[in-house]
Amino acid sequence: MPADRFRHHILTFLVLCLAGIMAVMTGPALSRAGDRDQTLTIALDTQPLSIIPSTASGVVTASIGTQIFSGLLLPVSDPARPFEPLLATSWAWNDDHNVLTFDIRENALFHDNRPVTVEDVAFSIDFARAFHPYGTVFSLIRKTVVLDRHRIGVEFIHPVPSLLLLFTANFIPILPRHVYERFDPTDTVNPAPEPVGSGPFRAVEIEPGKTYRLRRFDGYFIPGQPCLAGITFKVFEDPEDLFSALKWGEVDLIGFLHSFEQALKFRQIPGVVTLESGYDQLGVKAFLCFNMKDPRFKDIRVRQALSHAIDTAFIRKHILKEEKVTLTGPFLSTSPFYTQGADVTYPLDIEKANRLLDEAGYPRNEGGKRFSIRVEPLPNNRQLFIPMLEYLRHSLARSVGVELSFSQSVTLSQWAHRVASGDFEAALDYQFSWSDPLIGTHRNYHSKNIRTGKLWANMTQYNNPKVDRLLDLASRTVSFTERKALYAKVQHAITRDAPSVWLGTIPFITVYRRNMGRRLVNLDRGRWGLLSTLDQVCWKAESTNGN
Repeated sequence: MPADRFRHHILTFLVLCLAGIMAVMTGPALSRAGDRDQTLTIALDTQPLSIIPSTASGVVTASIGTQIFSGLLLPVSDPARPFEPLLATSWAWNDDHNVLTFDIRENALFHDNRPVTVEDVAFSIDFARAFHPYGTVFSLIRKTVVLDRHRIGVEFIHPVPSLLLLFTANFIPILPRHVYERFDPTDTVNPAPEPVGSGPFRAVEIEPGKTYRLRRFDGYFIPGQPCLAGITFKVFEDPEDLFSALKWGEVDLIGFLHSFEQALKFRQIPGVVTLESGYDQLGVKAFLCFNMKDPRFKDIRVRQALSHAIDTAFIRKHILKEEKVTLTGPFLSTSPFYTQGADVTYPLDIEKANRLLDEAGYPRNEGGKRFSIRVEPLPNNRQLFIPMLEYLRHSLARSVGVELSFSQSVTLSQWAHRVASGDFEAALDYQFSWSDPLIGTHRNYHSKNIRTGKLWANMTQYNNPKVDRLLDLASRTVSFTERKALYAKVQHAITRDAPSVWLGTIPFITVYRRNMGRRLVNLDRGRWGLLSTLDQVCWKAESTNGN
């Protein structure tokens, strides 16, 4: 072989090797073409119970569902203008504040190229009323009225505070009636139809529980959007796999990371960008809740004793790593509806905790044990919740003679079945406040939302007629000042009953890897970060202003 030809082959081989190395370093999700040809791969830490947000709540459901389905409104992070038009071009309340009218776009199409109609909107609202786990807020809707070809009215049972949040894709995604009118989410035999929405991305390949591949919908009603050519969601049931997936370029982005040590580990990956924005509006509440149908937890003394026995200050400082925001009841201290001093608090008091357990009829046996509790930790938070439970298992057994047991291997669907069906003793969970108590708080404590089989409803089976009356009154009080005064009474009554031990808030972060000198922009444009439509998210060169 001539020397120049040999050198050519060697040079070609080296170029191919370098290209292979760059592919591993940058990951498969990024194209070298223009911005609109690039894609994004997002890791999920568990499989979704559903990808239709009107049938289930949860991070993974909303992450995927808000890309496929559009809402009437888009919640954004701008406090001066918190909502932007989406499928609705405009909206208005009547003078009595009990009818909300929407003007619907004329140019919107579903992914099967059928037009979005007011009949589809009416169907979607009724569908959410029937199946969404946040039943208390949906029960405020009396009916929908089609006014003409492009206008619809939503009539409430009485004047209500501004409930625009409800008409976002997180709660009422607009579904094509011709696809979903015969679909029953409670039917465990017949599968859901292939997903069809009007969002910026359409589903092209779904391997349930593993991969959800979406591609740009070219018929999207907002010109020039979405910026990305596609988004792929990959499910990793083992939290340890997330690090390797990001390190080796299998995924580009991971959201809702919450363990302090885990975050430090991810920052060791070259090119990683860390974002803390996009989560503060969610109002994350972490708590240990009791099943009040359990004979032990029917006794308020047992619940109050455990509240006194758990050192929540230690948990906030050493496990949650968040001490700025406190949580001593159903409202975070940062909520505009929170009233300082209204909560009944439970400072660490081991002597009082033991006395209350003795009075409740649970003396220590010869080995010092009173009883045991099986706790069901939310499985896609094992990295955070298992260390917390290990601490609680040690401290409660030593201080008050209560033993904890828990499993580390259940899936989200198994956990959901146990907790939603009431087949549990206690659960370790986190939930979102969603900016307004009507959506984020009423569902947890109103007795009408004790709904067997519905996850993240009133799972503790909490039932206090006084609290029901206060919540009902707050739901028809338009004045913010008057609502806050009512919620102060709610705070006091619920914390006195101690259906949960409120532990604190979780400081979530998002991490992603730069790709070929590009950063992601507009990740925090939506009010709820990754739980908002990502139609304006794109890769931009480092010199471009952005996140």
